[in-house]
Amino acid sequence: MNEKIRNTEANLSNDSLDFELLFQLFMSNKWKLIGISFLFSVLAVVYSLSLPNIFKSEATLITVSNKSGDGLSSLSGGLSGIAAIAGVNLSGGDSSEAKLALATLKSRQFITDIIDEYSLKKYLFAVERYDYNSGKLYFNKDIYSEEKDTWAEIDGESAEPSGQKAYQEFINQFSVFEDTKKGVVRIAFLHQSPMIAKFIVDKVIYEINTKMKKKAIELAEGNRFYLEGQIENTSVLSLKEKLYELIEKQIETVMLANVRKEYIFETLDPAIVPELKAAPNRVVICLVGGILGFLFSIAYVLLFCRVK
Repeated sequence: MNEKIRNTEANLSNDSLDFELLFQLFMSNKWKLIGISFLFSVLAVVYSLSLPNIFKSEATLITVSNKSGDGLSSLSGGLSGIAAIAGVNLSGGDSSEAKLALATLKSRQFITDIIDEYSLKKYLFAVERYDYNSGKLYFNKDIYSEEKDTWAEIDGESAEPSGQKAYQEFINQFSVFEDTKKGVVRIAFLHQSPMIAKFIVDKVIYEINTKMKKKAIELAEGNRFYLEGQIENTSVLSLKEKLYELIEKQIETVMLANVRKEYIFETLDPAIVPELKAAPNRVVICLVGGILGFLFSIAYVLLFCRVK
């Protein structure tokens, strides 16, 4: 029993001694601890200030119902069997169309088409800085000439990025979030220029509505053309009546598509030119830099320093 007590006292004494030695080590090298921590903090501040401000423009959308309110859309249930026989698809409805639109928003082809249509590569790769006071973008002249609207040549090859690189860079700055609980879709884009961020969000919304409208009209026109041919090939009066109802539904689809400017997504909260930056968080960068510096200074003192 006495031996256990003595061992416990010895361990406590050793722990106390180790703590005292550690304290003396840190106190004797306190200026190294302070200096290294300060150096890391300064580097973190310099790094954070070197990062450009990034602005985020976001729009909130809701899926538009493309069903008519005059009762014609209710025909789809009773005519689905005949439509299937005729080779016309009336199923799916708004839900499948909205899912297709969401998938299209993130597709390589859709995004690549937008990049090419609005010449976005220079905004994705060649921006050097943005002057918030004047609202002017400055481009890196080593790779892109704004005056000539041409890409420079480097080692005999054009500096213009490929379509795949442009798509990847766009995706890194673009986000689509579907809030199933609230039934809304949020589209956002990050860029050094708040005006470019808003411009791209607006164009994405416009293009997806235009694309889905065009697809719906082409499908309805194709169905109508096919059904008209089926009417000519049948002599059964009751079947002809049903086919005319199917044609009426296709005409209705085309009319609704042409009337609606926002065919698949209606804007609830439009994109704006943001005044406040979304990134970088310079306070966090400086805090992380200071903490890393303090930890590095402790490791340095423990590994390379001795008690004076």
